[in-house]
Amino acid sequence: MCIRDRFQDLRFSLRLLRKNPSFAAVAIATLALGIGANTALFSVVNAVLLRPLPFHNPESLCLLTERMPTLPTLGPSWQNFQDWRGQAQSFERIAAARNAMFTLSGAGDPERLAGQMASDCLLYTSRCV
Repeated sequence: MCIRDRFQDLRFSLRLLRKNPSFAAVAIATLALGIGANTALFSVVNAVLLRPLPFHNPESLCLLTERMPTLPTLGPSWQNFQDWRGQAQSFERIAAARNAMFTLSGAGDPERLAGQMASDCLLYTSRCV
């Protein structure tokens, strides 16, 4: 198919869309939703499944928790974390993190946001400050 035929087909399709604007709007909206959904899904799959973890040796990562008979599994207290960090010989680095709620304020109404608080060990670099 030569370029001239493609331009002729494009002009014909644009003329048909101009004749029926409601069909054109539905077709454009369907394409936009499909492309947007595909992009969003790929972004999630890429970030969660395809992209490797930003660590040199991700298979050596571990999660340390405390267990008490009366409470469910939970992270260690700050004092226990400090002790573990000071006495750890089997780990290259230890960092603490916990879920937290934050209030974002400034321009507009304040908004509650979920996030995490982390200790001073920078996990994405090779050193702790």
